[in-house]
Amino acid sequence: MYRIHERSGLSLDHQEFTCFDKRTLEEKFWEEEYKRFVAAIKCEDDMVQSFQNLDISNASGDKSDLPPTEDESAVNNNKEEEIRLEVQTMHAISDTVCYADLNAIDLANPCYKFLLNDELSATKNSISSPTAISSLIPKIIECKLETLKIYKQCLSLSEYNFLTASGTVLCLTLYSCTIEDDAGNVVTVDKLFDNLQLIHTFDMHCSNNSSWFELDTVKKMVRIISRFRKLQCLGFHGLTETFDISSFTDFVLQNSSIDIRLSFNVQLSAACKKLIVNFIDKILRNKPKKVPRLQFPSSAEDSKFAEYDKLYRRQK
Repeated sequence: MYRIHERSGLSLDHQEFTCFDKRTLEEKFWEEEYKRFVAAIKCEDDMVQSFQNLDISNASGDKSDLPPTEDESAVNNNKEEEIRLEVQTMHAISDTVCYADLNAIDLANPCYKFLLNDELSATKNSISSPTAISSLIPKIIECKLETLKIYKQCLSLSEYNFLTASGTVLCLTLYSCTIEDDAGNVVTVDKLFDNLQLIHTFDMHCSNNSSWFELDTVKKMVRIISRFRKLQCLGFHGLTETFDISSFTDFVLQNSSIDIRLSFNVQLSAACKKLIVNFIDKILRNKPKKVPRLQFPSSAEDSKFAEYDKLYRRQK
């Protein structure tokens, strides 16, 4: 107890122990516990020191940045052992750093491998690189995500499919992301649903990227999501005229449980506005069980939209 006070500053009158095990009455037991306590603190100190050394090394550009010789590599390979971390919540920060259950990890260390079981995110407030998740993926040996939140990331379709391949994703948010196929073309939205059979919430901010939707994309997407029994929230924001709202109408009219949100953020042509007005007319004439949220520029000037919006708000 005196040693704990010495090491941690925890005074004797604030130390309290309850005996549920007779071994705790033996002095040897507490000697071993003290050793484990000191080892845990030293481990945390070593981690902090390693990141400080990494920053200093990167800034100075000294010889430690140079690739090792063949002899050095052989020695290092013998010393390195794979460290597998089972992670519930992973935050991608940059190409070199991530946070695994709030613990900072140096991705330059080849020993670390991750088993992701719950959430992976690259959020607006923390992300510093558009390839942070791409840099993290080679370190992931098992991926069973339920929540995937990605902000301004550039991914290949194969990387995206790797993250969703388990079929366990329940909540997916894509904000201003780019996902490209092997030829460098932006994939269409329907391809994002291939592994999302259990999806509960799908929310996508397109950032005026018209490439997400081709002429038949909405039709293909509707065929896929019509089979999803667990889908409860579906949102598309920053839509352009490439989103075929006419092909979405029948799905909306038959919808009885999904909270749908559609937002057009760019000025629309007269032809596109007419399609939206036709969509509104059909909803007003054949009120579905769930009226979607609809937003588009100059909507306040449309008298029918005012009636539609009132219908939407009344259902809440």
